[in-house]
Amino acid sequence: MSIKIIQDELQKLSKQGENYVSIESLQDYLENLNQNEDKRNDLVLADFNAKCQSAVEQYKEDCAEWRELFKSVISNGQATIRMLATINGGAALALLAFIGKVWSPDFPNTFTGYNITLSLLFLCIGLGISALTQGLAYLGQHCFTYKRDNVGFIIQKIAVVSGATSLVLFFVGIICACKGFGLVT
Repeated sequence: MSIKIIQDELQKLSKQGENYVSIESLQDYLENLNQNEDKRNDLVLADFNAKCQSAVEQYKEDCAEWRELFKSVISNGQATIRMLATINGGAALALLAFIGKVWSPDFPNTFTGYNITLSLLFLCIGLGISALTQGLAYLGQHCFTYKRDNVGFIIQKIAVVSGATSLVLFFVGIICACKGFGLVT
């Protein structure tokens, strides 16, 4: 870069008709040029440092945002799994309380008894699957923590299907209970 500046200056002098340059003047010029070059390098370095610091701060901010979003996803997933266990378990408990009040030896053989016990079966299976979903969610996160992302993604997808299955079993159980009570034909 400095050589190009010297060549340009010498070209200007040559166009002005100068054929000789004093060594002493050239040395003074080069010394001045060297000081200017140092100032320019300091400015370039300061600009580079500022850009790098800005990039680092942006990266930190992006990481913090990603971390908060990740915590939110984990929290919502756990709340969903707890909700699945609560609705299946609560519905099963309500049916057990009902069965306890109307139980007779013939109850399982009646239309109502058959549908209520079938409903109870679906709700209990849904409750078990919601517990399985919690275990799968933990196992998937464990895989992500230890850089086994491919396995983690597979387990994560299985956990989602498992959670959806638990919800479907809740609705099937409710439909069976409604049939037993004569609300659905």
